Order: sequence, then structure tokens, then C-alpha cells
Amino acid sequence: MSEPNVRKYVIDPILDELGWDTPERNETEYFVGTKKVDYALKVHGRPFVFVEAKKEGNLAESGEDQLFEYAATKGGVPLLVLTDGNVWKFYLSMADGLPSERLFLELSLKESDSSPNLLTEMEAVLHYNNVESYSARRRAEELLDKKREPERRWSALTEIWAKVLKYPEGNLVVEYLLEEVRDAGIAADVEHVTEFLTDLNSADQISSLGTHPTRVSTPSPRIVVGTPKRKPKSGKTSSKARTKLKGFTFGGKVYSEENSVNTLKAVLVLLASGDKRFLSRLESATTTKKSRFVSRDRDKVYHAATLKRKIHDLGNGWYVGVNLSTAQSVDKIEKACEVAGVKFEKDLKLIPAE
Repeated sequence: MSEPNVRKYVIDPILDELGWDTPERNETEYFVGTKKVDYALKVHGRPFVFVEAKKEGNLAESGEDQLFEYAATKGGVPLLVLTDGNVWKFYLSMADGLPSERLFLELSLKESDSSPNLLTEMEAVLHYNNVESYSARRRAEELLDKKREPERRWSALTEIWAKVLKYPEGNLVVEYLLEEVRDAGIAADVEHVTEFLTDLNSADQISSLGTHPTRVSTPSPRIVVGTPKRKPKSGKTSSKARTKLKGFTFGGKVYSEENSVNTLKAVLVLLASGDKRFLSRLESATTTKKSRFVSRDRDKVYHAATLKRKIHDLGNGWYVGVNLSTAQSVDKIEKACEVAGVKFEKDLKLIPAE
């Protein structure tokens, strides 16, 4: 059908049935600046919904842009509808993102089998009573949140995966790979596995492992795992990853140590000396399914037999796992300060090796 017929035989009757059956509520050819939107649906004289009509089969992206241009010019119009009579697209104008990302509901009158609750859904977001009571807008927000949930979930998982790769200590993926490689009779340690994951995490290779369908065209971010052996393009590595430690200062005193691991152990012993519950709280805060950073039970620190030599006695009935790079040691010290209520790099400052 042509646009005039779409309006006369489809849109007008539907809007009348939904309560927009008076000129005070439904103003056609409504001026927005120098242009006109097909329908302005009003509540108490104020436009709450803009409806733009197109001829059947002509819902191009330009129609979205046109509709959002009207909304931006007028301002304060929360709901937008683009329809060719058959397909009805509903948008929340004040949401963030591109116009297509603000689409919260799409209904097809001809393909009613795909939406058994079509009438209920149409009334929920477009009936005059629901628009007036703001329940239509609340429903629009609910539907948009539900639609965006997979994207938010994917983003959250991406961020968590980045953290998993960045901190291999206690990492189930790293420990599993390490055990499997060693079971195959190949000599390997944590550094080898993390270097492998760093190389694997290039955009080309990670895409072959499977990508989220909505993000196929999005390049995978480069995630640095542990301490990279190769320098990045800038020619620099972070001081946190590069610089080893030779002690720390706390309470105006200097505590000199030989290396990063001894610095870590000395910090734990010092913090524990003033707080009997400190190591217990630290254990709870750092325990994973496969390992414990600190524990009274030596066998619970690392499950893998090959890592037993990386378990050190703190001399106070507690053991600590030190299969750590310098960067990871710094992270563990920072976590220990957080648990102890000590301000890291203010109350307790690390001393880098020369």
C-alpha cells in the first residue's frame, strides 16, 4: 500500500482503538521546526509519542534518522513509532546509543503467529491510558533492558576474561593448561603458559575461537598477560611489570629485602603481627577453587604437585604461594593492604630495585 492508504486503512483505525480518537490527543501533520511529523500523540496538550508512517515495505534506516531528528528538535518526546502498517517499530528516544540500539519492540501484523500477545504488547506501549500513566514508558524501559541484557552480559564476561588472563596466579585456565601440558610429558611453567595466552590473544586468532554474534565486526582488544617478554609497540613496559622489589617502608621504618618474593612475605608477616585475624581474612578474600594464596594447611595452597616447591613457610603457622611474577607480587601486596586497612603506596610504600 501507498503511504496515504497505510495511514487511512491501518494506522488511523489502530490509533482510534488505542484511545487517540480526538484531535486534542492526535494531531496529524504536526510541525516540528520547519518539518512535519505524521502523528503527534498528545497527553494534556503535550506530545508524548511521534508516529512516522511509510509506504508498505519502505522502513529504511533513513526513516529512523528522520524520526529521531523530529524528537531531537522538539525534545521531551519519550516514545517514537515507525511503521509501514505491517511492521511497527517502537523506540525509546531518551535512551543512549544509535537509533537502532534504542529499538525496544518490533511487531508484525501479518506475521501474528510470531507474536501471540501482539494486542497486549501494542496496548502496553501505545494505549492512551498507559502513555498518560507513564506505564508505557516503564514498559519500554523494561523491554529495552531485557533486549540489551545479552550485550551487557557479553561485556561483563569480556572484562572478567581480561582479568583472568591478566592475573594467572590462581587462574583455573592457566593451571589447567599447565597440568595438561606437563601430563603430556612437556616441560612448562606458568610463564610459558601465560606467554602462549598472550600470543593467542591476537585479534585474528581469538576470533577463530568463537565470537559473540553481535560483535563479529568488533576487533578483540589486546590483553597483556603477566609480564610480556616482547616489548609493546611503544617500546615501554609498565614499571609494575618490569621493576623488581627490594623492600618497603611502613610506619617510618625501612624494611630491606633481597627480592620481590621476600618483600611480599615480609609485608604479610608484618601486617599479621599487629592483627591476629588478618591472614584469615586474606585467605577468604583470595581463595579460588584451585588454590589458596595463604593457608594454614600447606597442601591447600596449590593443588598441582609441580607447584609445591613454590609454597613458602611464613614462620607463624601460615604458608603462602609464591609462584608469582613481580607484577603479581605487587597485586598481592596491594590486596593485603586492602584487607588490613592500610593505604597502599601511602602508608606502605614499595621500594623498587635500582
